[in-house]
Order: sequence, then structure tokens, then C-alpha cells
Amino acid sequence: SGGDSKQFWIPEGFAHGFKALADNTHFHYKCTNYYNKESEGGILYNDPELGIDWGKGEVIVSEKDMVLPPLKNLT
Repeated sequence: SGGDSKQFWIPEGFAHGFKALADNTHFHYKCTNYYNKESEGGILYNDPELGIDWGKGEVIVSEKDMVLPPLKNLT
């Protein structure tokens, strides 16, 4: 919640995604280095091989994340 000041840490290089369960959710990233667009990567959020159940309701995904490759296409 907004009042508990909790954080979670995602180790460098780990794929990650989340679904906010409340309106007006704010999520802030702290990176291990300066932002470098050329080094970005990712996995398609709804890759059937991952089998992630995102639950019911609206899913908002950025344009850049909608065009990520499935896991099997990563090199």
C-alpha cells in the first residue's frame, strides 16, 4: 500500500512484470546503471509458453512491450 513504504528488489538481468491491482498505482524503477536503450531486452508478456495467468480485467501494456519476442526467440 502507499503507506507501508515497502520495496522489492529484482536482480540485474532478471525478467520481470507486474499487474497493479488498484487504481492510481505508482511504480518506480531504480536501475543499476544509467539508462541505455540499446541494452534493453524483454520477453512478450503473454507468451503462451510462460503460462502466466494475468487474471481478469484490463491489461495495459506499453507499445514497446507489446512487440517483444517470445522466450524461445531470445538468443
